Amino acid sequence: MEFIGKYENWYNRLIEAGYDGAEDKVKSFMEAHNDIIWEQKLSELINKGMDTRTALNKINILREAFAGDGKCERFVQSVEKSNQKIK
Repeated sequence: MEFIGKYENWYNRLIEAGYDGAEDKVKSFMEAHNDIIWEQKLSELINKGMDTRTALNKINILREAFAGDGKCERFVQSVEKSNQKIK
């Protein structure tokens, strides 16, 4: 699979660090960043009766916790650091 931009960077760095399953991991990063998934979760909260503003705030917090670029970057860095310790 061909990745573009930040996903290509993360993929290449994971490969360089010798991470097995780099392609699957980067695909999971892409899925976590998918706006459609988060819009569906927002709709579900609103349909369950949550106030729209509260639902938006909750989704924003969850999205940053689960899909923020910082989380992905920290994961890649941890793999790189782990690989350096092994060498």
